[in-house]
Amino acid sequence: MYTLYMSRVKNKSKMLQFPIPLEEVPTKKNGQTTENFIDFFGNEYTFISGIKPLEFSISTWIPKVGVTYPFQVVKNPNPSDYTRLLYMAFNDLEPIDIVVCDANGKIIIEGSYSISTFDEGVNKFGDTTISIDCKQWRAY
Repeated sequence: MYTLYMSRVKNKSKMLQFPIPLEEVPTKKNGQTTENFIDFFGNEYTFISGIKPLEFSISTWIPKVGVTYPFQVVKNPNPSDYTRLLYMAFNDLEPIDIVVCDANGKIIIEGSYSISTFDEGVNKFGDTTISIDCKQWRAY
């Protein structure tokens, strides 16, 4: 099990721990930026021009108010605290800080990420579902 923490970059004092542990580490997508060039003789050359930002997706859920599960790590979470953090960062066009740790506290993912997409829903039990596509944020 993996623990997910999230905060707004502008307000790191309000770090939220997600109540339900992640079952697996998000798959990280890495890549290089390349450019192709064809010379006068028709030979194609590929040049590496940079490194693409790290990308991954997180899917989790937050129990509805008043429900507690035995595997839950945060008691009495308010789903709106989590969705508000994400909506505020998304609407203010700012990145979020994300930390994912294993059961021993070893950091697996840490850094600032933009929210490429953010989906919120409610499952058949009334729990809030959240899916976030993240892309590594780099200051320019």
